[in-house]
This record gives sequence, C-alpha cells and structure tokens, in this order.
Amino acid sequence: MKRDLELIRKLLIFFEEKKSPQQVEVQPIGGYDELAIKYHLVLLHDAALLRFEPVTSNTSDRVIYVLPFDLTWEGHEFLAKVKNEGV
Repeated sequence: MKRDLELIRKLLIFFEEKKSPQQVEVQPIGGYDELAIKYHLVLLHDAALLRFEPVTSNTSDRVIYVLPFDLTWEGHEFLAKVKNEGV
C-alpha cells in the first residue's frame, strides 16, 4: 500500500480537533476505506506522531493496529508544517 500524505494530513487534523485525550475510533474519511485508514494510523505510530495503545500480533511483536488517543509534540509540529492543503 502506498503512503498517502493527504490522508495523513486529514488524520492529524482529526486528532488535533478532538475535544478530549481519550482513545477514539476514527470516523470514516471520504474516499478512503477502513484498511487504508488503519494502515496510515500504524504509519503515524511508526513516525511517533500519535499517542496510542498498540495491538500486536499473537505470534510476534509486530503492531497490526493502533488505538489512537491524541497527537504527540512531534505530531503537532508536523501538522503545523502540512496543515494547509497543497503543502
């Protein structure tokens, strides 16, 4: 699957606008299926842009899904750079 920077930007904006730091299920985002959203949440985990609770494989330590909470400092910094469309 290809990394989609527009989806990453939309996910970061979603977490910035969230009202509380509690874990939340990401709402559907137009034009993206659930698998793409989950994949990009794991990418945000890999980049340390989100606080999360990882769900790992039963047979290894591989993260297969994340339960996201909110942005990290790095997440806020990255979003500040890419918040405007076209950047």
